[in-house]
Amino acid sequence: MHPEGNLEEFQDPVNYDLEEIPGSDERIAMIRDAVSRQGHSTLELACGTGIVTLPLAAAGQHTTGVDLSRPMLEHARVKAASMGLGGRTAWHHADAREVRLPGRFASAVLTGNAFQAFLADADQRALLATVHAHLEVGGLFVFETRNPAGHPLHDISEWEPWFEYTSAQGHRVSVGGTQRWDAAARALHWTTERRWTDARSGQRHQRSTRIACRFTPPDELGALLAAAGFTIERQFGAWDGSPLSASSPEIVTFCRR
Repeated sequence: MHPEGNLEEFQDPVNYDLEEIPGSDERIAMIRDAVSRQGHSTLELACGTGIVTLPLAAAGQHTTGVDLSRPMLEHARVKAASMGLGGRTAWHHADAREVRLPGRFASAVLTGNAFQAFLADADQRALLATVHAHLEVGGLFVFETRNPAGHPLHDISEWEPWFEYTSAQGHRVSVGGTQRWDAAARALHWTTERRWTDARSGQRHQRSTRIACRFTPPDELGALLAAAGFTIERQFGAWDGSPLSASSPEIVTFCRR
């Protein structure tokens, strides 16, 4: 499965925001602080609905977002216009492995664990080549990926609840799922199921989506970045700035071209 076939989770942008924006403050703050000291132009690959892109624009950055999901990108455009940020934002529907835009950027960002959607060695190399091609010399690249040692990489066949939220339609939605681990590909295949009951009719509903994510260990990630022309400046184990340890949930990386 390649990124263009990995988009089922990204077809409902309004509810995506309701699920993902809570808990994003630390990530946004850390990125905003870093890129503001770097310069005034930022490229975000796999920008989605602009959860990070738009706060950066609001803080004074000239931001460019690239995404492969048309619904997510269109919602980002609508939000930018409603916030009066049309003059500070540009949006491109494109594949991050192939896109080439004019000019260079002071910073590049890839968040939401989007790095893990690039499932093959060639996909990862192509993604990093895109970042390298768009950064100024000395430019900053910020991204995160889940740390393999910090996650249960095994099959879970029984549905497990993860969290709940109230949807844009007013339903209380229970989100959970199952997972299948492909050790050879180092990919976790999640099936997410959203369950809710219509308050008026009492009818039960559910919607399932699938996504695959590759897990890259820290040492291999370091070698990959070095081969692509990046120098790691600092790494953390989460967006709260905690040190990277063997069991950290994330590998948050700040590196330079």
